[in-house]
Amino acid sequence: MYLVHVHLRHREGALLPIQAPSWIVDAARQADSVEHVVVHRPASATPVLGVYLLADRLEDAEQRAADLCRHVLYARPELSGWGVTDAQVPLLRFGLDG
Repeated sequence: MYLVHVHLRHREGALLPIQAPSWIVDAARQADSVEHVVVHRPASATPVLGVYLLADRLEDAEQRAADLCRHVLYARPELSGWGVTDAQVPLLRFGLDG
């Protein structure tokens, strides 16, 4: 399982609707293998979505998370003006995994 941080930005600095993580989970197909979505810094003009998903390769996880988020941002009128600026698995300091 990978945690992909999907960085978002609104062209006018709006706040991300609180329902956004649910909309992403609801839009995910079985093939996307999304397990959970959370939002970091929800009261920020640059929130980050944490997308937990299953994938064989890191690159696949990052691409799938970015594609899914872009799809939802385009499809939901409530998310007009939002865009994905980056999607990466965060680097963690050695020993933080337990």
